[in-house]
Amino acid sequence: MEGVLQDQAGFEGSSRGSWESRSYLVLAIAWRNLWRSKRRTWLTAGGIAFAIWLLSFGSAANYGTFNAMIRTATDLLLGHVQIQHEDFVKTEHARYRVQDATQLLHRVERLEGVQAASPRVQVGALISFQETSVAGLVMGVDFEREPSLSTLPNRITEGRYLEAGDEAVIGSGLARRLGMGLGDELVVLGSGMRGGVAAMVQRIVGIFETGLSELDRGLVQLPLAPVQAAFDFGDEANAIIVATSEVQDADGLAEVLNSQLPAPLFARSWNEIDPRIQQMLDLKIAGLGIFFGICVLMIGFSVLNSLLMSVFERTREFGVMTALGLRRNSLFVMLQLEGLMCSLLGCGLAALALAAMFAAIGSSGIPLPKDVAATFGELGMGSRLLIEFDLGTYLIGAGVMIAATEAAALIACIRLKRFSPIAALRAE
Repeated sequence: MEGVLQDQAGFEGSSRGSWESRSYLVLAIAWRNLWRSKRRTWLTAGGIAFAIWLLSFGSAANYGTFNAMIRTATDLLLGHVQIQHEDFVKTEHARYRVQDATQLLHRVERLEGVQAASPRVQVGALISFQETSVAGLVMGVDFEREPSLSTLPNRITEGRYLEAGDEAVIGSGLARRLGMGLGDELVVLGSGMRGGVAAMVQRIVGIFETGLSELDRGLVQLPLAPVQAAFDFGDEANAIIVATSEVQDADGLAEVLNSQLPAPLFARSWNEIDPRIQQMLDLKIAGLGIFFGICVLMIGFSVLNSLLMSVFERTREFGVMTALGLRRNSLFVMLQLEGLMCSLLGCGLAALALAAMFAAIGSSGIPLPKDVAATFGELGMGSRLLIEFDLGTYLIGAGVMIAATEAAALIACIRLKRFSPIAALRAE
């Protein structure tokens, strides 16, 4: 109590001084009071730090996982942007094609932000070997351009990728279904665009494995020109696939293309073509936000309890301070400062914990259990949980916790509205 009286005597003298000296004294008293109960302060700051850490780590894990999914989907076959006939977008019928594909391709390649582009023809057909036939997807590609926008050429597990017009590469699952191997000849039978029969005989030079059973069991890639000739496409394609420097640029490039493309052509970014990935990300982020909101409420009540206990314990001290000339508004400010400093301490602890964790993990990610790693491998995402830290998420979490702490301190200040200095001096 003697220290309190000395502080208040100093305050009484400073009340006749400048505003800066009075503010400094209130700040100093708030800082000293914060450490009257070190255990309570550290527990409160630790709770704040945990909430911020939880939001930041959960968000980093979600973004890392889903960005890996996006990269896998777009780099494998989807591309960042696809130019198609608007009716093909609605019906996926092969008769709706991109006319003058070569001329349009050269125009697209000259646009700013385009890293690579390539035409594709894809049609359903009957794929046969000896006496076995299965339905599959035949994809005609420009094998010279394809490696610059697709990772499928890098997923050849046997043989090599396409180099000539009479060659083909097939999925590992399809090869097993047909009993085919390198050097065998497969027969493709389908319907041409003019109603005739499209027939092709191609030699297997490579077998790929993507980890996606739908592709591995049903996809055949052939050189573009023979497919166009067999199926009566001419200089046409079902789509022109475009890759940008960064996946985040896809929406902007699609807008630019749509402002320049002649009707009925239409450009779509990857999240319009397959919105499921973005929907999954939004759902996970929403779930994380709800969980963080629950943490904010729990820790906010903990902070409120801590500040209320502090007010109860210091009733007599508040009476002495007001008797020595401290205004009630200054008491409010002091409690708000205590809450602010406690929340800033929690933010600092969270920052240290996150920095240590991300420094330890680095860009390699976190190893996953075998069963989880197998699931990730089937999706083409590797066997480690990738972490991508976002400073904005940390700042949002810190801002919310500071606001929640200040709201708790404001509630604690309500008790002081009917504060009686005389009654406080008599309190034990």
